[in-house]
Amino acid sequence: MEKTSLRSLVAVSVLSLFGTVALASGEDHHRLHWNEDQAAYRSFRIFKRLELQSRTRRFKNNFQSFAPVEKINRSDLVSSLETLSGKYDPVLTNRGSAKGRAAARAYLKSEFEAAGYTTHEESYRTGVNFVAERTGASGKFLIVSAHYDSMNNPGADDDGSGTVGLLSIARTIGKRPLKHGLRFVAFDQEEDGLVGSGAYVKALVARGGKSEVLADIELEMLGYNGRNDGSFHVISCDRPDSQFLVDSVITAVSNLRNGLQLTSACTDRSDHARFWDQDIPAIVISQNFFGGDSNPCYHRACDTVEKMHLGYFGNLAETAVNAVASIISANE
Repeated sequence: MEKTSLRSLVAVSVLSLFGTVALASGEDHHRLHWNEDQAAYRSFRIFKRLELQSRTRRFKNNFQSFAPVEKINRSDLVSSLETLSGKYDPVLTNRGSAKGRAAARAYLKSEFEAAGYTTHEESYRTGVNFVAERTGASGKFLIVSAHYDSMNNPGADDDGSGTVGLLSIARTIGKRPLKHGLRFVAFDQEEDGLVGSGAYVKALVARGGKSEVLADIELEMLGYNGRNDGSFHVISCDRPDSQFLVDSVITAVSNLRNGLQLTSACTDRSDHARFWDQDIPAIVISQNFFGGDSNPCYHRACDTVEKMHLGYFGNLAETAVNAVASIISANE
């Protein structure tokens, strides 16, 4: 890892008290893969025994019961992932290429507009972010994000799973009236050091749009569960401003009774970190990457739908739908 800044050292010293830590600068992202971060695994092993009981104590009085939205269409979820990862169009087997990313944006545009959302692209110097949204009565938005680029591979799990998770939320929520608006953002160039999300958040702040954003929920790798134990991460690094997002996910799991188990982790190696840089609440929903159950096809050519655990993927996507539904219908 390259030289760590004073800010990162302070963050590590504080966050390591609460769970798994994996902090790096944007320049490190491409070179140092998540599953090479041994500090993350050591910290996970230390805190795993205490995590469930501490989480239960912290959140047992904070649940806000809500009726889950209808279950997602899992057939559509898998079909969309097959499409995005290149089953029907070989150009999409490499979303690290300019052509592959352009094809991905065209697919997302078609699908989001069919679901009733307005779409546009936001270009920056080296790439293009994709945005789809519907407004709500409050004038504020919940951002739900994922990155649509890949490491020159099909990228089914990383992060095709998160990207089609966005589609699943949009389709399930549909055209019902919204208290708060929904803005889906598919970031470009996450694999190059969070470049797309950095450009998006910088532009958001520059145009005065920060005040209209409630938070960001990042969906990052939702499809691998080699241990078949339902473990997953909600990454907040115990930031108080993001706690209501964590609560929404925990409540969704409780209401759905889908067998998922929360495991602790803390990292800034995904696009949520750019929102944290501007003090915007954010979390990541992800598979149990830092618990030693990372996808062996991470950043490899074998990152295909066939290597994923689709039942688990459906459970995480459905959890995300219900968490989002609770937030956009809340009074605050």
